[in-house]
Formats: sequence, C-alpha cells, structure tokens
Amino acid sequence: MGCSHEYHWSDWICYCAGVGEDITFDLGLIERFMCDVYAFDPTPRAVAHVQATAADNHHYHFYAIGLWSEDERMRFFAPRDQRHVISLDREPTAHIQLL
Repeated sequence: MGCSHEYHWSDWICYCAGVGEDITFDLGLIERFMCDVYAFDPTPRAVAHVQATAADNHHYHFYAIGLWSEDERMRFFAPRDQRHVISLDREPTAHIQLL
C-alpha cells in the first residue's frame, strides 16, 4: 500500500517506548508522514542521545519515563555489558521477554 493523498498523515500520533540510542525509526516516521512521535525511555544514555539528535524537532516529544504494565516503581541498573543501555535485574540469569 503506497501513501495516498486521502490520508491525513500529519494527524497521526505514534508512540515509541524504550528508544535507547537509536531513534532512526522514530525520526523516519516524522520525515515520511510528518506525524507527531511520543517517545519514552528513562535511561540517562537515551536522554543524552535524544537531546543530542532531536532536541529541536518539534514533532518529537520525548519523556524520560519508563512504561510498564502496572502503576509501580521499577529499579533500573547499569548493565554489565556497556554496549547495552539498561538492565532491570542484576542477576546474570535474568532476561526480559518482549511480546
């Protein structure tokens, strides 16, 4: 399906969670559809990355908070592997299942 002029892409809102240090998809949505993107990530590296790459983009709305399935406080930890942005658990067998 190609882009049709009958759609009002600029009225669309997209939500992106856990942006980390790669917001190319988010910015691509803005570039292609001129829609507003609301992004969420509480990690210091993500905050710094967004400030360096999209701070002046008025279609990109960034919030330094995490999204979770319940209304509760979560503890985040620095990852053992510095190539990763975050870890939710210090146990070496812990994993995050993405659905």
